[in-house]
Amino acid sequence: MKPVLFIFIFLGIYFISSFSTRKFIKVKYSKENTEDTLKYIFLGHVYNYQSSPFPHRLDPRIERLDLKKYNRIWLGGDVSSEATLDFSTMQYLDSIFDLASPRVQYALGNHDIRNGNIQYYQRLTKKKSYNVYSENKLVSICINSQLNPSQCEDLNLQFNLIKNVCDTIHKSKYLVLFMHSCLFCGVPGLPNPGDYAHVDFQHWNANCQDASQTFSSSIYPMLKAVRNRGVEVHVIMGDTG
Repeated sequence: MKPVLFIFIFLGIYFISSFSTRKFIKVKYSKENTEDTLKYIFLGHVYNYQSSPFPHRLDPRIERLDLKKYNRIWLGGDVSSEATLDFSTMQYLDSIFDLASPRVQYALGNHDIRNGNIQYYQRLTKKKSYNVYSENKLVSICINSQLNPSQCEDLNLQFNLIKNVCDTIHKSKYLVLFMHSCLFCGVPGLPNPGDYAHVDFQHWNANCQDASQTFSSSIYPMLKAVRNRGVEVHVIMGDTG
């Protein structure tokens, strides 16, 4: 049997001196002809809060990580305080993470995109800001929680991407969906996102078809249906602090 190790790291503004949250989830996975452990790392809210001679950098502890040992890297947003302010900052992030690699997915946060310049992200990642990757019987969906109804085409395309994956996934053992903002408002059994995230996003629109189409009313039921078909589902957000 082949184990899979998920590693989640969040750096919060109130926890400059240490990791605010680190979680480990082990699940069993089998693959022929290998006994290695697959390692997947999620990094959210990891920009450097302290003053630095080089602005808009990562927390130095993240810079020191050996990222080559991870089979996938999931970036949960707010990777830099001003990622798209200038192209050189995105180039710096690319030098750390190799953003164009299919095994690296980057969910944009408000700090990543508030300067606009989505073309910097697209140029270096060679991907849309919402994308999917499948390997080793694990499907990961990266969604852009910063999209809103003023960007209807992309918002609808993103929704259709999620729906198509949820409707067709059957051979994979795991589905991981991740984003930056906490969209869990209204999900049964969970506290209000405002209790543990920066914003509750209660009016976030999943698509442009209907204002009532939120994460809890339209995406959460699809994920439940996937889980009920025997696929293990993980949903991760990066905007903790």
